[in-house]
Amino acid sequence: MLYPGKKRWGLLVLWLVMTGAATAWADGGVDSACSLTVLANFENDAFFGDDRYYTTGFQLRFITPKLYEFSFGQQIYTPEDKKNPAYLPDDRPYAGYLYGTFAMHAAFGPAMDTWELALGVIGPSSRGKQIQNSFHKLIGANNAKGWSHQLGDEFTAMLTWSRALRLNPDASNHEGWGWDVLPFFTTSLGTPHTQAGLGAEFRTGWNLPNDFSSPATRPGTGVRVPTDSDSKGPRDGAFRIYFFAGAGGKAVLWNSFLDGNLWKKSHSISKYPVVGEMNAGIVCEYGRLRLACTHVCRTKEFHGQKGSQNYGVVTVGWTF
Repeated sequence: MLYPGKKRWGLLVLWLVMTGAATAWADGGVDSACSLTVLANFENDAFFGDDRYYTTGFQLRFITPKLYEFSFGQQIYTPEDKKNPAYLPDDRPYAGYLYGTFAMHAAFGPAMDTWELALGVIGPSSRGKQIQNSFHKLIGANNAKGWSHQLGDEFTAMLTWSRALRLNPDASNHEGWGWDVLPFFTTSLGTPHTQAGLGAEFRTGWNLPNDFSSPATRPGTGVRVPTDSDSKGPRDGAFRIYFFAGAGGKAVLWNSFLDGNLWKKSHSISKYPVVGEMNAGIVCEYGRLRLACTHVCRTKEFHGQKGSQNYGVVTVGWTF
């Protein structure tokens, strides 16, 4: 149960998610002939032996045949030294983030635009402390002891636009082995992020899908575009396997998880204005099931950070 009073932000987030779902359904986003695609993303740095900075995240996505999407998720951030209960001004702030999104995707030729609105809450109402320490207790790990210094409760609102391209769109129009290059551009305004970025992904494999990126938590990724019934490409449910590798960068104007609370005094730390990221992984599909594993390596985000950030992503998807 969430705390009373101002700490009921989490209930508001969940209500907004359900409102988005109802809107999509009422507008014909879900019909009896073709139901939702559900994607669950699990992100954790423990896959690479770390437990620091961006330490874990979860996102559950629902994508309709008419390319409406709604999702909800949580992210948890901690400093390097989690055994120290004292305030650590030179390390990353403790922060939890609970959010819901509603997005619309529009595909036109070898391109797709995504508009996404994300509403959420940073602070104790996100339940980051409880989720992390409960999981640590379950696996026999030490609790993080500095959560009393986490960022305060604050409502967040962020609008994101993204455009993704396919440089070899014919790759998904035939069965067999193929390759593609997928550039993307994205910009976000609001909190927790105000930033702009670009990058590209290369992939090669068997029966490439008609989408614009491997599954990830970035808006517009893993969205399958409906094809005409007379398409000569792989049918829905065909066996697919492909490998991918990508790189990108972003210019960061505001990051609440480093800059701290916007409307109140809080822990903050000096950030780098430009951050780079590389990823690589594999996607496998059989029937209605989709599985993906990704390794993400991100450059330093703040002054004093000890090395780059590495974490793994496991994605499980099902088309009903």
